[in-house]
Amino acid sequence: MMKQLHYAWKTLMHNKGMAATKVLSLGLGLTMCILLFARIDFENSYDTCFEDHENIYELWMQWKIGGELKEPQRMCVGSLAGAVMEGLPDIVESAVTLQPGGMIDKPLKCGESYYSEPKILADSLFFRTLGIEVLSGNPTEDLAQPGTVFLSERLAKKMFGDNDPVGQQITYNGTWILLVRGTYRDIPDNASIRAQAVISLPTILSRGIGNHSWDGGDSWYEYIRLKDKNTDIDLLNKNINKIIQQHAPDTDDIGLYAFALPITDTHAKMNEDVRRINTIMWVLAITLLFIASLNYSLISISSLNRRAKAIGVHKCSGAGSESIFTMFLLETLFILIGAAAVMTLLILNFSEFIEDTLSTPVSSLFATNRLWIPVAVIAGVLILGGILPGRIFASVPVSQVFRRVTERKRSWKRALLFIEFSGVAFICSLLCVMFVQYRYVVDKDKGYDLTRLAIGPRPAVYDESDAVVAVYKSLPYVEKFSSSMCTPLTGYSGEFVHEEGHDTNFSTRYDYGDKEYLDIMGMTILQGRAPEKTDEVIANQTFIRWMGWDEKTALIEHPTIIVYDQRVRITGILKDFTIDGFFSEQKPFIMYYHPYPLKGQMVMKLKEPFEENLNRLNKDMAEAFPIGYIEFKSMERMNEEMYSDVKIFRDMTLLAAIAIIMITVMGLVGFVKDEINRRSKEIAIRKVNGAETADILGLMSLDIIKVALPGVAAGTAVAVWVGDIWLNIFTVRVDNLWIYYTLTAIAIIAVILASVTTLSWQTARENPSISLKSE
Repeated sequence: MMKQLHYAWKTLMHNKGMAATKVLSLGLGLTMCILLFARIDFENSYDTCFEDHENIYELWMQWKIGGELKEPQRMCVGSLAGAVMEGLPDIVESAVTLQPGGMIDKPLKCGESYYSEPKILADSLFFRTLGIEVLSGNPTEDLAQPGTVFLSERLAKKMFGDNDPVGQQITYNGTWILLVRGTYRDIPDNASIRAQAVISLPTILSRGIGNHSWDGGDSWYEYIRLKDKNTDIDLLNKNINKIIQQHAPDTDDIGLYAFALPITDTHAKMNEDVRRINTIMWVLAITLLFIASLNYSLISISSLNRRAKAIGVHKCSGAGSESIFTMFLLETLFILIGAAAVMTLLILNFSEFIEDTLSTPVSSLFATNRLWIPVAVIAGVLILGGILPGRIFASVPVSQVFRRVTERKRSWKRALLFIEFSGVAFICSLLCVMFVQYRYVVDKDKGYDLTRLAIGPRPAVYDESDAVVAVYKSLPYVEKFSSSMCTPLTGYSGEFVHEEGHDTNFSTRYDYGDKEYLDIMGMTILQGRAPEKTDEVIANQTFIRWMGWDEKTALIEHPTIIVYDQRVRITGILKDFTIDGFFSEQKPFIMYYHPYPLKGQMVMKLKEPFEENLNRLNKDMAEAFPIGYIEFKSMERMNEEMYSDVKIFRDMTLLAAIAIIMITVMGLVGFVKDEINRRSKEIAIRKVNGAETADILGLMSLDIIKVALPGVAAGTAVAVWVGDIWLNIFTVRVDNLWIYYTLTAIAIIAVILASVTTLSWQTARENPSISLKSE
């Protein structure tokens, strides 16, 4: 074995340039491959961090309207979890109702500093139900009181340093006083609930905020902990719905249905978009693993012509086929050790870039329970990249010392090159589609105009709205301003609607505003006018269509509707605009008139230069309203942030594309150089017989193009299939996608031909006597 180690090391040192090429190509491949596999495992291991997570179930709810069950939703009515725990004491150990931040979206304040870390509202059984370790305090008692908060280790350290936080006072947005009653262990990143602060639920309920009942108010996440993980879930769900019927029995119009799912199903199984992304990441990771491994095989097999005589000498000296095979595996192992070192350096030096691109901390990707991933990937490369060329090398006959017999090995090289070209075409085509689709959904007309719009909260404790409006009017850089409760970027609440004298039709999105708001948002009134009284609304086209009305006559024939037991008049029809981006189908929408000049969200149109004026606005707001945290944000940037997951996945694919292109170029260089070396005498003879430089370049290019064309076509076909899976995330997609696939394929072919021409240029122009003089 020591001799084999010695010979393997000497072989690598004999051709350091080729060894460095192998180390670099494998290092790049290993880095991206392991990052992708680690990210997939990270996604699939969501919520396994909670103690005895097998016993934790999340409650999902469905509205039943007109006898038809609507899509399952995580948001439930507030009383559900508590009723399930009380009604099934032999099955359910504990339950919790929580709100993930929509009702408390302002930052916490400690001293003069604001902290925007994620926080939730939860009842007293939060820690017991989810199995989160409490470090200090008694949450069962403390979270039952208004005005109390528990902090994570990290946030407590950030706020108070080494001082004991228990008993300290902080505030919510500088207004509500909160008493810190305890701390808890930090929740890992791959958890659906990652709060760094837990505010007691009575804090808002005592202020009349939130609907925590059976009557609507589906704004709550709810979990139960079972006493026995082997509980019959079908029977549990039947019992849950019996309890619902006891508290909120079905009516002719509406009903409730709920079911329990393991908490670990929430992220990866119930989210179709996550499943799609994970599927595509699997394809990318497997592609990279094969390309990196087979590229190593290609570079190795391409050197067979040069190394055959040395292998023959080893065999003449008594080495058997198994010894040669072992030597090559040891050589591969040395290369893998170097590649692992390259991977480590890349991850350490670009950790911040990796975290931004993958939106996941490197420490989480390489947590102790994921160290099996790099080991498994390296083992896979050793098997895929080491065994094939090792067997080929071991089969070289002793006669190789005396004559050439390697021509028959070219089919292996062409097959491997075909796979590499397919991989490049697949990833580059997919990447191209992702780029154009991302820009398309970000820039596409949404039915409103976000240009130079800034949005921010209404001042927290300033009730004199006229005085606040006077401040806004005095700002010279504000062109227009208005307000509403919500925005189409953040989404709206829903309420049931029906035509007078008819059963409930559907749930519509709703907001409050006025004509100035529609004007500043650039929304279009197609018919009628904006509402001007509190019993008036304007409806969008989808609302009219869902009601089954004719848009041309709707305002005349159907002037009133019943919404939440209130009769309102429809005064106009609004052109459809996107709600929650291009991820879901167009929703019905109505907007009520709000009689006050200030609602929940202030919307301002600023003059140019926008960024400079936005900074001035935030500075002036802090000075004018020192109590509470006020920050205005660019709505154009918010629109881009809505597609941040799309951008993250696009950037991940970009990194994979860069890695696979560099790997393939290295493999192509090795293949072409070997072909030139192998055919140098043939090229010289052709030149002696009158062949021009262009003829030689055409000969070499034709040889490659026979592999490249079918390879690129196969890779593009796979990209079309995978791209279609990804595009299903959106409700709209770029037109004429075939053009982008075709142009990408042509560009790849052009780059391949340019590379072959460049590498062959010197040999094609070389004096044939130089190649023939050694004969």
